[in-house]
Amino acid sequence: MSFSLWAQSDSVKPFKPGKVIIYQDVRLDTLIQRIYTANENSPKIPGYRIQIYSGSNRTIANQVKAKFMVEYRGERAYLLYNQPYFKVRVGNFRSKTEALKLYTALLANENYKAVLIVSDEIDLPDLN
Repeated sequence: MSFSLWAQSDSVKPFKPGKVIIYQDVRLDTLIQRIYTANENSPKIPGYRIQIYSGSNRTIANQVKAKFMVEYRGERAYLLYNQPYFKVRVGNFRSKTEALKLYTALLANENYKAVLIVSDEIDLPDLN
């Protein structure tokens, strides 16, 4: 029985610059630019918000939002309309764990009866 071992050669070949040609549809550049512009104008990331109201009455939704903004000045509130419901969602949380502190505070507050943590597109956090 015989074995042969082949080792790598110790010599290193010098680097030779090459040329790469990419062929692509011209519409691809337009599409990339549209996506870039959309992301630049509305930078959002997947995350969580707390929904504090969902109903068909716009006046009540605005009242709930205004009351929340007075009670919790440090948090943002958003009014959404998904026909036929108006929804008030608050906060910008990257994880459910981050949302739990405000969620438990809202559950203890008698002004907010139906409080839910929901998946949503959130604003990018400040990097200050």
